[in-house]
Amino acid sequence: MSEISDSGGGGNKKHQGKVKQKKSSTHIDMTPMVDLAFLLLTFFIMTTAFSRPHMMEIVLPDKNKEHLTEPPPVNPSRVLILLLGDSDKIYWYRTDDPAIPPKLNVTDFSEAGIRQVIAAQNRLILQLFPDKGMLILIKPGEGSKYKDFVDIFDEMNVDKVGTYAMVDITPTEEDLMKKYH
Repeated sequence: MSEISDSGGGGNKKHQGKVKQKKSSTHIDMTPMVDLAFLLLTFFIMTTAFSRPHMMEIVLPDKNKEHLTEPPPVNPSRVLILLLGDSDKIYWYRTDDPAIPPKLNVTDFSEAGIRQVIAAQNRLILQLFPDKGMLILIKPGEGSKYKDFVDIFDEMNVDKVGTYAMVDITPTEEDLMKKYH
């Protein structure tokens, strides 16, 4: 609370005939204000919903070799292969016939890059296989970084790609990437 204290007139006898105004000093007690601030702070901390960090869900194969089975056969026309290269480059190709060497294309992680490639290839594959959709194989190359790996998996989530997997790159694909430079 606030209080006003009077300071009485001094004992100065020279100015006894003059009427002197009383000096009053104001003192404000800040205790209730501090209590209110802490109550509000406690209230907002207790009622705020904290955001939980979102983690990428990755399904890893079973380490027990006895339970491993052969993967189901997949039509090569449904497969889009992404090769992660150096300098944030993504090489990609599709092949209908594994005997024919693929034509390698290059893109990057920009908005007009891999996102548009995935969307265009998905539309094309859905026209051919409306009931199955696209399968993407991600193959990190020698010069790719961990950041590229995380970025491409984020892109799979953004594009809502249902079926994708990370597999080892073949020496032939490594040679194709080197020749593209």
